[in-house]
Amino acid sequence: MDSAGRSGYPVGLIPVVVIDDFRSAAQLARVLADSGATAIEITLRTPDAFRAIESAINQGGLSVGVGTVTNVEDLRRSCAAGVDFAVSPGFRSDIVTEAQNLGVLAIPGVATATEIMMAAANDVTLVKFFPAAATGGVAALRAFAEVFPDTRFMPTGGIAEADVRAYLAIKSVVAVGASWLAPRAMIIERRFAEIGATYARASASVSDLVS
Repeated sequence: MDSAGRSGYPVGLIPVVVIDDFRSAAQLARVLADSGATAIEITLRTPDAFRAIESAINQGGLSVGVGTVTNVEDLRRSCAAGVDFAVSPGFRSDIVTEAQNLGVLAIPGVATATEIMMAAANDVTLVKFFPAAATGGVAALRAFAEVFPDTRFMPTGGIAEADVRAYLAIKSVVAVGASWLAPRAMIIERRFAEIGATYARASASVSDLVS
């Protein structure tokens, strides 16, 4: 599975993780890379998040992104650590502009047609459809994809493993973010072999849909 599409986007299945102990980050990143993952999104939901990002950088060639970016200060700190992309739960033009200035891919969250139009007006071509399951799921995303053919989507939020193929079958979907690929409890318990096996199995099941 390639790490990025022709436009430099993360592609395929993206583990969205919450890391409580930064010392777990490097091993988690290596295990995911060994299992076929090419990108990971580390969310800013714990005190150790920034140190976890620093630890995951340059592990197994994995592309590291920061998630839950809600302000410019956190974006700058993450970019200083060396992240490849920055994901926000919603759209803020100042975050997008600063990411562009810093040379980092900004992936803002959108849930409505208005937000997709705002993102496009700010030269954003890849958006996070969030929270996907609660915002109409596959049916809603299919409708958005038809109306906005130049926008690419990364649905995230409440997506079950059984629904991944339906999302990836939509031409405009380049990646799917999922927390079940590396659950918080399993990271805390350092069950890295199980996480790797889960990712490898899930990735193999959709390999025909990822380019």
